[in-house]
Amino acid sequence: MADRSDSGIGEGLTPTVSGVKWGHFHQTTNVSETLYHEWFPPQIQGPPGNGHQDWSAQISREYYIYEDFGHGNDEYLVVYREDGIITPGQLISEKILTGGDHDSPLCGDLCKGYFHHKIEAFVAPSLTGDGVSLTSSSPSNANNVTRVDNQVVSTSSDSISIGGNGEGPTGDVSVSTSTQVWHGVSFDLTDWNVLEQTDVGARKAAWLYYQGQAWDGRADLTRDFSWWEAAYNVGGGWDDVKLPPSLSRTTLKYHNTASWRFKRRLTAPDGSLRVSFSGGANVYMIMIAMPQFRNIGHHQATPRIMPINWNDQFDIVEWANKK
Repeated sequence: MADRSDSGIGEGLTPTVSGVKWGHFHQTTNVSETLYHEWFPPQIQGPPGNGHQDWSAQISREYYIYEDFGHGNDEYLVVYREDGIITPGQLISEKILTGGDHDSPLCGDLCKGYFHHKIEAFVAPSLTGDGVSLTSSSPSNANNVTRVDNQVVSTSSDSISIGGNGEGPTGDVSVSTSTQVWHGVSFDLTDWNVLEQTDVGARKAAWLYYQGQAWDGRADLTRDFSWWEAAYNVGGGWDDVKLPPSLSRTTLKYHNTASWRFKRRLTAPDGSLRVSFSGGANVYMIMIAMPQFRNIGHHQATPRIMPINWNDQFDIVEWANKK
């Protein structure tokens, strides 16, 4: 479900000069799902065993639309902001199995439950031909650094002009005024990386967030098992599963920014310029375990993909004249 609102204006994206025609709105998509696994028998799938996790995600998108008709420009500028909040829920390994003479963790150190290890985020407009350009996307690549203050910054900056041409002693002169629109957000990616995968030709902004420790989240964990020693504390007959990094097993927040320009000549005969922005966030979950406690083998990984998709449709001309 997506909710549209024109509240919550971002700092730096509000024009600082009068006369600018612009508008702003945001959409929010919330999804959730209860994750079970066949390794846990039916009698402990629900209370009191709680052999499940309550996964959830919230993706908020903001659009800032401006006219840019001064200084010879004849375009509309659309600035896009995306905030993602991905929460795996309480890990199965942290839940208590009630029964017998005492309470004990559901699977102890032999599994950690489902956690996210890779997130693909992307967005692109429906208009991608001549007259449409992707002018910025952020964040750019950020390599993993294992420290508390590992900050990634997502920024967007552009200028818009207002006014037109006037008569001067030597002919036409510009009487336009320019103003900056900018945006910047920093966020923590400790033990995670981000790769920018933007395709300028396709006008598509895209990013890959992935776990960097204790193994590379980009690996195909079910086909290429060469990574397994990095996922377990190897030694003895029972290899405990290593605890994933904090951002993999708790709430992970990310922030993306992009901007596009649309030529005014793309407007329809009725004066509208309708466009839809299609985007998504594919969240890759995995459960890694030593399921000898079920006598079904050892060193196993079970993946899940949680797709989140949206399609935001609006008239650029209409929203550029909201303020």
